[in-house]
Amino acid sequence: MLALMRREGERFHAEASASLEQSRGDDALRSLIGACVRQQLLRPTLAHLLDIEEGRPELRAEASGAPVLHAVLMQILGRPDLPRQPRLDVVAFDLLAMVRGMTDAAGERQETDVACLQRRVEAAVFGYLRAVAPDTA
Repeated sequence: MLALMRREGERFHAEASASLEQSRGDDALRSLIGACVRQQLLRPTLAHLLDIEEGRPELRAEASGAPVLHAVLMQILGRPDLPRQPRLDVVAFDLLAMVRGMTDAAGERQETDVACLQRRVEAAVFGYLRAVAPDTA
C-alpha cells in the first residue's frame, strides 16, 4: 500500500508542480486546482482508498504530500498578478483545506463532472483570495 501511495503521490506532485510553468499566477492556480480535481474524480475508487490509507497513523507521516503542495501553492500565491496576501503561509494552508474539502466531498458524492467541480473550486479559491487581501485603495 505504501508503494502505491508513493507512486500516486509522485505522479500527482509532478502534475501539481507543472503548474509552476504557467507564466501568470491565475493560470498557475487554475492548473493546480485542475490537478487536484482530476486526482479525485478521474479515478475515484483509487482516490477514496488512498484517502482512507493516508488517515492511518502508521502511514500518515510517510504518505503526506502536503508540504510539497504547500510549497507549490506558496510560489504561485507570491506572483505579482494575484492579490497580495498578508499571511501567505496561512492563506496557502486555508486554500489547501478548501480544495481538499471540496474535492473529497465531491468524490464521496461520486461526482464525475471534472469541469463543473473545477469551476466551483476556482470560484471558492479566487473569492477567498479577493476577500482576505488587504484593501490597497
